[in-house]
Amino acid sequence: MITVCCLKVGDKYSSEYVNKLYSMVERNLTVEHDFICITDNPEGVNCKTA
Repeated sequence: MITVCCLKVGDKYSSEYVNKLYSMVERNLTVEHDFICITDNPEGVNCKTA
């Protein structure tokens, strides 16, 4: 299993960007994986956050 991690800090990018990345990874990555977003503002993010 692998872990895909993205980092969203500040307000340059909205949660929409994280959600699009999450959707693309889920659709195209065929190996078993976890997706996590490390963020200071989890509002609107549709995946696991830390």
